[in-house]
Amino acid sequence: YDEPIDRESAYEILEKREDAAAKEAAELEKEELEKKEKARASKTSKRKSRGMSTGQRVAKMAAGTTGRVVLGYLIRGILGGRRR
Repeated sequence: YDEPIDRESAYEILEKREDAAAKEAAELEKEELEKKEKARASKTSKRKSRGMSTGQRVAKMAAGTTGRVVLGYLIRGILGGRRR
Protein backbone atom coordinates (compact mmCIF):
# COMPACT_ATOMS: atom_id res chain seq x y z
CA TYR A 1 0.00 0.00 0.00
CA ASP A 2 3.01 2.26 0.23
CA GLU A 3 3.63 2.42 -3.52
CA PRO A 4 1.19 4.34 -5.71
CA ILE A 5 0.08 2.30 -8.69
CA ASP A 6 -1.55 3.83 -11.73
CA ARG A 7 -3.93 1.11 -12.79
CA GLU A 8 -5.80 1.08 -16.04
CA SER A 9 -9.47 0.37 -15.83
CA ALA A 10 -11.04 -2.41 -17.88
CA TYR A 11 -12.69 0.26 -20.01
CA GLU A 12 -9.33 1.80 -20.87
CA ILE A 13 -7.81 -1.57 -21.74
CA LEU A 14 -10.72 -2.48 -23.98
CA GLU A 15 -10.64 0.95 -25.60
CA LYS A 16 -6.95 0.48 -26.48
CA ARG A 17 -7.67 -2.97 -27.94
CA GLU A 18 -10.51 -1.53 -30.00
CA ASP A 19 -8.29 1.25 -31.35
CA ALA A 20 -5.57 -1.25 -32.24
CA ALA A 21 -8.08 -3.53 -33.98
CA ALA A 22 -9.53 -0.59 -35.91
CA LYS A 23 -6.08 0.46 -37.10
CA GLU A 24 -5.26 -3.10 -38.17
CA ALA A 25 -8.58 -3.42 -40.01
CA ALA A 26 -7.93 -0.13 -41.82
CA GLU A 27 -4.47 -1.33 -42.88
CA LEU A 28 -5.86 -4.65 -44.13
CA GLU A 29 -8.59 -2.86 -46.06
CA LYS A 30 -6.02 -0.58 -47.63
CA GLU A 31 -3.90 -3.59 -48.66
CA GLU A 32 -6.97 -5.31 -50.14
CA LEU A 33 -7.80 -2.21 -52.18
CA GLU A 34 -4.22 -2.03 -53.46
CA LYS A 35 -4.35 -5.72 -54.47
CA LYS A 36 -7.64 -5.18 -56.27
CA GLU A 37 -6.24 -2.15 -58.09
CA LYS A 38 -3.19 -4.15 -59.20
CA ALA A 39 -5.36 -7.05 -60.33
CA ARG A 40 -7.68 -4.70 -62.21
CA ALA A 41 -4.73 -3.00 -63.89
CA SER A 42 -3.23 -6.32 -64.98
CA LYS A 43 -6.59 -7.56 -66.30
CA THR A 44 -7.16 -4.51 -68.46
CA SER A 45 -3.73 -4.80 -70.05
CA LYS A 46 -4.22 -8.49 -70.89
CA ARG A 47 -7.81 -8.27 -72.05
CA LYS A 48 -8.79 -11.02 -74.47
CA SER A 49 -11.89 -11.41 -76.53
CA ARG A 50 -14.48 -13.45 -74.70
CA GLY A 51 -16.98 -13.52 -77.53
CA MET A 52 -17.55 -16.51 -79.73
CA SER A 53 -16.27 -16.65 -83.25
CA THR A 54 -18.70 -16.99 -86.15
CA GLY A 55 -17.93 -20.69 -86.49
CA GLN A 56 -18.60 -21.29 -82.82
CA ARG A 57 -21.94 -19.45 -83.03
CA VAL A 58 -23.04 -21.51 -86.04
CA ALA A 59 -22.04 -24.77 -84.32
CA LYS A 60 -23.89 -23.78 -81.15
CA MET A 61 -27.06 -22.89 -83.08
CA ALA A 62 -26.92 -26.13 -85.10
CA ALA A 63 -26.42 -28.22 -81.97
CA GLY A 64 -29.34 -26.48 -80.26
CA THR A 65 -31.64 -26.98 -83.24
CA THR A 66 -30.63 -30.62 -83.64
CA GLY A 67 -31.13 -31.22 -79.94
CA ARG A 68 -34.62 -29.74 -79.99
CA VAL A 69 -35.66 -31.83 -83.01
CA VAL A 70 -34.34 -35.06 -81.49
CA LEU A 71 -35.96 -34.26 -78.16
CA GLY A 72 -39.26 -33.59 -79.92
CA TYR A 73 -39.12 -36.96 -81.69
CA LEU A 74 -38.33 -38.74 -78.42
CA ILE A 75 -41.18 -37.06 -76.55
CA ARG A 76 -43.64 -37.77 -79.34
CA GLY A 77 -42.51 -41.40 -79.43
CA ILE A 78 -42.82 -41.83 -75.67
CA LEU A 79 -46.13 -40.01 -75.30
CA GLY A 80 -47.61 -41.35 -78.53
CA GLY A 81 -48.17 -38.06 -80.26
CA ARG A 82 -48.59 -37.85 -84.01
CA ARG A 83 -46.63 -35.66 -86.33
CA ARG A 84 -48.77 -33.75 -88.82
